[in-house]
Amino acid sequence: MSQTIAFFDLDNTILIGTSGMMYLRYLLRTPEASFSKKLDATLQAARYRFAMLDYVAVSVKLVDSISNSSEQVARELYQHFFDEVLASKISPAARKRIAQHQAQGHRVVILSAATQYVVEPVARAVGIEDVLCTRLEVKDGLFTGQVIEPACYGPGKVY
Repeated sequence: MSQTIAFFDLDNTILIGTSGMMYLRYLLRTPEASFSKKLDATLQAARYRFAMLDYVAVSVKLVDSISNSSEQVARELYQHFFDEVLASKISPAARKRIAQHQAQGHRVVILSAATQYVVEPVARAVGIEDVLCTRLEVKDGLFTGQVIEPACYGPGKVY
């Protein structure tokens, strides 16, 4: 007997809007972020908006900027981002549809280009255990500056 699997994207499906743009707005109002970090994030958002973005290259750049940074600190930062921003952006229609699939015994999975630090808090909030997303390499609790290939974007979503 085969099992039905229901895949949900994060951006514009579970969330009302895109997590990347919401993170940019969050970052811009965060006093701890430097001016250069805010400027770079704004530039990347504009490139994304106008489809001038190589997702993998930007992911590597983003990850490289946090190379040798603590994964635990990142988890705490993104949990705060979830609590302050994303929790209120979960679509009621998505919650309902997820619950319907779960009630039918379907396996429900989030499939997203976002990293695990964005996806996992949302997954917990909507009761989803399985996520397929872009993963960042960590060794000894520190980011290495590498994305675990393939990034879960474009062709990487069907890898």
